[in-house]
Amino acid sequence: MSARPLSRPPVRRVLIECTDTYRSNWNTGIQRVVRNVVRESAAVGAEYGVECRPIIRVGNRYRAVRWKARIARREWKWVRRVKQLRLDPELWDRNDLFRVIHRVAVRIRKIFYPRAVVRKLRDISWSLRGEEIVPGEGDTLVMLDAWWNLDVWSGVEQAKQNGVTIGVVMYDLLPVTHPEYFHSSIIVPFTKSLSTALHHADYFVAISHTVCATLQDYVFRAGHLRLRDPARYSFFRLGSALDIASQKKRVREEVREAFGRGRDRNPYLCVGTIEPRKNHVLLLDAFEQVWKTYPDAQLCLVGRVGWLCEGLLARIWQHPRYNQSLFMFNDLSDAEPTFCYRNAKAFLFPSHAEGFGLPVVEALQYGLRVMVSDIPIHREVGRDYCAYFDLEEPGSLAAMIGDLERSGSFPHVRRPDEFVLYDWAESTRDFIS
Repeated sequence: MSARPLSRPPVRRVLIECTDTYRSNWNTGIQRVVRNVVRESAAVGAEYGVECRPIIRVGNRYRAVRWKARIARREWKWVRRVKQLRLDPELWDRNDLFRVIHRVAVRIRKIFYPRAVVRKLRDISWSLRGEEIVPGEGDTLVMLDAWWNLDVWSGVEQAKQNGVTIGVVMYDLLPVTHPEYFHSSIIVPFTKSLSTALHHADYFVAISHTVCATLQDYVFRAGHLRLRDPARYSFFRLGSALDIASQKKRVREEVREAFGRGRDRNPYLCVGTIEPRKNHVLLLDAFEQVWKTYPDAQLCLVGRVGWLCEGLLARIWQHPRYNQSLFMFNDLSDAEPTFCYRNAKAFLFPSHAEGFGLPVVEALQYGLRVMVSDIPIHREVGRDYCAYFDLEEPGSLAAMIGDLERSGSFPHVRRPDEFVLYDWAESTRDFIS
């Protein structure tokens, strides 16, 4: 899906950088993309006569890793909880009590989870696994993972000196195009890493046409003459299947209870990190209107707690309908999102901006009626299978929900079962080709 192929030497190996996902226990969109592409890459690479190897950065070296459906090492639940003992800086900067709580939490975490020691032990453990990989002439190193989270660029620079072609996967440019939705702790490292990526990359692969066009516009305006050739840019379609290996795991009773009223009485579902860009405020405003007429309507928010969201969290936790007709789950297991999709009444996605919006495709995969904010990426991904509401007007969404509650009527859209779904093998073929 590019303008024309660049002139490159024959590819010997495709080395897929996946350090961040390998070390992470998260299950957000990027981690799902990385796991599924890597899982399919060996078989798809064989179709093209190319060896595909997932690699991680350990110290100053790359090592090959063996991939499983969930490659992140399993930790005891209490360890994960201790690691997550943190509060949004915006919160504890403004409140003495929260500042004290934050300091205590940090001290507890340092006692029970000494990060520096654990990372060193982990690196030693990883260095004993798999063979060392030295990228060289004929290799393509693809930065598939969250390359802005880790210091991976010294390895990229060395690989480039060895004659390696460098590809960078672009999920979005939101910290630079929509900085109002991010904390400076995200904007600063992302901007710095993006500048480094533009310096080293030979080509870019975006996850949507919208992101691809946004990236080209950004690069052209920034004056990077080396990257002006449109052939350096392409995009691939993401797959839609959730991780299959996790489906036999247990679903907690509180999740079953929230979605156990029967399909027509179950909650409307929204999946996404709790942060301003996801626009949960509009959902709550819309449901405040809905509840006046249809008090039995249910809403469930699913997603880990992000940033700049303390006011939203307080509104949810203090809401009189919380855990009655308003639910929020921030720590679902791998199996539980699938359970929510399968049992939700409909799916809502009110984001201000997205790189792709994978939950929209996942919701269509499960045959849900989908209502999304009217932005370009949602039009690209959802096409005429979704109903679109005004991004700035809660009443627009409230009216759709009201119609569905009153009479079961829904805007005229194509049936979800007609939606052409990419599986991850097809997505990986796009990616490799």
